[in-house]
Amino acid sequence: PQMRYPLADAFPGDGKAIRAFLGAYQVYYRSPAAPGKFVVASAFLDEVAGTVYSRTMESPFGQKGSRRQWTRGNGKATYLSDRLFIVDHERGASGSLTTTILTPPHRYRNELIFGEMLFLASYPRRQPTASRTVWKRVPATWSARDLLKACGSVSDRSLSVPPAARRYLLEQGSAIPPINAEQ
Repeated sequence: PQMRYPLADAFPGDGKAIRAFLGAYQVYYRSPAAPGKFVVASAFLDEVAGTVYSRTMESPFGQKGSRRQWTRGNGKATYLSDRLFIVDHERGASGSLTTTILTPPHRYRNELIFGEMLFLASYPRRQPTASRTVWKRVPATWSARDLLKACGSVSDRSLSVPPAARRYLLEQGSAIPPINAEQ
């Protein structure tokens, strides 16, 4: 008998519900490779023939005056059990692997999406790491170039990070903030 793909039922999940999340995002998270900083990455969720694909780009640790090194991940997203799941993989056998679980916001507070991510770094030690993450939907007026230009790392005290995102990323544990939390 022919084996069925084990995750065939998981992707695309609830196609109608996930369409509300299509678009571009700034992604904030913490990395042990950058203590005292937040990594700022970009993410795009696009639908093709009923499947939602994810693309992520980041360049967190470039030195001033040096050429930026980019990491690109490609994957899929699904909506199951009132959660958004994104699985990305960087090309190559030694590429990173990231799984992100986001809890959708209340319908009137949809700018920030809070969640958790687990990733296996591509270098230098291939350590699995977990971090809280916040996805911030960017305005439609932003170009992909604008979004990529904002990638990098910023101080964990930076005012460029929304206050609710900064608080959430700095908290310990895995609690999702309540719906009435200040943005």
